[in-house]
Amino acid sequence: MQPKSFFPAFIALACWVLANPVVAQLSLPRFFTDHMVLQRNNPIKVWGRAEAGSTVTVRLAALETTATADADGRWEATLPIMGAGGTFTLSVSKDCQTIKLEDVLIGDVWFCSGQSNMYW
Repeated sequence: MQPKSFFPAFIALACWVLANPVVAQLSLPRFFTDHMVLQRNNPIKVWGRAEAGSTVTVRLAALETTATADADGRWEATLPIMGAGGTFTLSVSKDCQTIKLEDVLIGDVWFCSGQSNMYW
């Protein structure tokens, strides 16, 4: 009795994987979240990853812009300057995929660091 060969099954699996490529998921870095504050009076940059060559649409309030993912799947979109305000929904979409971030504010972003000397 000969041992069973897995080679034909491996070839079939390899052909199926090559014929059915995985569609890259639309994604944003983890610091883009609900309840975030974006800096006012500066262009608003939003970036992430998507399938190479795909068009990504970014919407915030009445503003909209598009970007195209490069060969590595990276994309970056820049929305125009906005004054302080909110709350808004930031929407990033590609084909049938959409990421919605709720309760986004435009204002001043502060970064404070320290110990007991941070008392206000």
